[in-house]
Amino acid sequence: KETFPHYGLFHNTSLFETQNKDVHVSKSNMFCLPGPEITVIEGHDVTLPCSISEDITAERFDWRADGQKEVYVYEGGLSSSKDLSGQHEQFKGRVSHFPGGLKDGNASIKISNTKVSDSGKYSCEFRRTNQKQHVKLLVGTISKLSFKILGETQDGVNLECEVHGETFRPEVQLMDGDGNILPAEKPKISETGRSYTIIVHTKVTTSGNYRCVATQEPIKHQIYDQNYVPVPGEILHGSAHSVFRLYSVHLDDLSGQHEQFKGRVSHFPGGLKDGNASIKISNTKVSDSGKYSCEFRRTNQKQHQMLLKSVSLSPFTPSLFDGAFPEPEVQWKDSAGNIIPPPTVFWLRSAVFTFCSSSTLFF
Repeated sequence: KETFPHYGLFHNTSLFETQNKDVHVSKSNMFCLPGPEITVIEGHDVTLPCSISEDITAERFDWRADGQKEVYVYEGGLSSSKDLSGQHEQFKGRVSHFPGGLKDGNASIKISNTKVSDSGKYSCEFRRTNQKQHVKLLVGTISKLSFKILGETQDGVNLECEVHGETFRPEVQLMDGDGNILPAEKPKISETGRSYTIIVHTKVTTSGNYRCVATQEPIKHQIYDQNYVPVPGEILHGSAHSVFRLYSVHLDDLSGQHEQFKGRVSHFPGGLKDGNASIKISNTKVSDSGKYSCEFRRTNQKQHQMLLKSVSLSPFTPSLFDGAFPEPEVQWKDSAGNIIPPPTVFWLRSAVFTFCSSSTLFF
C-alpha cells in the first residue's frame, strides 16, 4: 500500500516530512502553522497534524470539518472512537488518535479509507488553552484515461485523448514512441464541482507507437495509454489484383479489394509495431496461385512471394486420376505395404494433369 508524507512545522519554521503514520512530536515548542495543505488519493489513510508543547493526556481537543462537522473528540482518556457521542456519521469508524503521543502534546488524528467528500478545511481546538490550528485536506481520485484513433484524413490520422477524474486535474500530453511531446490543439476542459474532463486532439503523419500521458503532480501520479497508429499510404497487394489494403484498425470501410480475395485475407495486428506486414489467406484455391508483391508506399519498398497451391487428390479410379498442378509423387505398394516398381505413368500437362493405370494404388 502506498504511503504519503505528513507535514508539521518546527518552532524555527523549518518544514519537515515523514512517512511514519504514527507521528509523535517532542516537547519542543512545536506547533502547526495555520493552513497547511495535505493531499491524498481516495481510499488511502491520512494523518492530520496538530500539536502543542505540553502533556495533553488529561486535556480535551476537538477536531471539526468546515467549522461544523464533528470529526473527533478526545477528553481525558475518552474519545469519539469508543466513548463519546456526537461524531458526524461521515467519519464514524474511520478516525483515531495516537495515544502514545499524548504526553508529548500530539493531538494529530488519522482518517482511514479517505473519500473525496472528506476534502475540506479542518480545525483542531484545545479547549483549556483556547488554541486552534487549521489544516486543509484534498482527497482526489486517480485519473481515468482513454486514447483512441478518430479517423484518417488525406494527410494523416487524428487522435483523441480523454481524461476523467476528481480534484487533482492532471497535465495531459501526447507523445510519440520516443517520448517526444507532440504539438496538439488547445485542451477542451469541462468541470462540474470537483470533477473534470479533459479532451486533447492531435494529428500524426507517420506510422508508429503513440501515447497519451496524464500527470497528477500533487500526488506524484502518472498514467498513460499507448496505441500503434498506421497512417494512410501503406498498401499490400498481389498480382494485378488488390489483395489487401492496410489503412487503420478500421478495415471494413476500405474498398478496392478484388472479389476473389474478399473475406479471406487478414493481417497480424500484434506484429505491426515490429514491422510485420505479413498476410494470411484463408481457404486457399488453385486460382490463388501466382506472384504476390508487398509494397510500403512511404518508403517505396517492395517484396515478392510465389504461391503454388497444393490440392488434395481427386478420388482414384482404376483407369483415371485427375488433379491440379503441381503433380504429386506417386508410389506403388503391394497389400503388405512394400513399394513395387511403378507402371508406366502418362502425364498430360496443362492446367490439370491426367495419369492412367490399371494397377491398384494405395495412399
